[in-house]
Amino acid sequence: MLARRVLYHGPRGPWTAPRRLEELLELPLKQARREGWLKHVVRLEYVLFDLMARSERELKTLPCPPLVRLTLVLLRLTSTRALNRRLMHQVDLFKEVDGSPQGRKELEAVVYYLRERGTKTTGEVTRRVLGCVMREQGVEELMWTEGQRLRAEGRRVGRAEGRVEGLAKGLAKAVLRLLSARGVRVGDVSRRRILRCTDLVTLDRWFERALHAERLSEVLDGSGTSSHPGTRKRTARVKKAAHS
Repeated sequence: MLARRVLYHGPRGPWTAPRRLEELLELPLKQARREGWLKHVVRLEYVLFDLMARSERELKTLPCPPLVRLTLVLLRLTSTRALNRRLMHQVDLFKEVDGSPQGRKELEAVVYYLRERGTKTTGEVTRRVLGCVMREQGVEELMWTEGQRLRAEGRRVGRAEGRVEGLAKGLAKAVLRLLSARGVRVGDVSRRRILRCTDLVTLDRWFERALHAERLSEVLDGSGTSSHPGTRKRTARVKKAAHS
């Protein structure tokens, strides 16, 4: 038995589309009941959780984990303007999530969602919310972009090994992890090419392209991409780190 559920958070009010199979097929229900053949139709209906039919207060008091409640509240805020306006009102939920066993990891996912969905203002409000929940150091760690996190991880690996090869290896792994996170498929040949590359300038260039790439060719060949204005400065920093 398949149990299908639909989570709806559309901007135009409650759900109005059909939910039953016979409604989707536009069956003549009155005729079917009259003639007695409706009972032979497979009765399928999906469960609908209509966020727009529930108030924010109701969602915040649902008997489920804090992360689920916070997620539902954020999904209900269908516009960026509403998100920015109501985000500070969710400090209590952020505190509950932070207090759960996997709190920091769950907040990382929430911050990532807000960063991807929102605007610069959303980021500023998110920082203020987190400032009400934890110390400044924790806020800074959560507000790091994925690119900053992966780049720093690659450099840590390189410095730990104490060799240029180590730094290259760390950056290569960071490139692959970033591509994987973006859903870009990397074949075995291309994976070996990236891992065997020891040129820091090339690896740094691949990393910059991977931040926005949708295809592997955009990273390795540069097709469809343009250099970020800060690439040269960052490349210089990589060279400096390699020789320090």
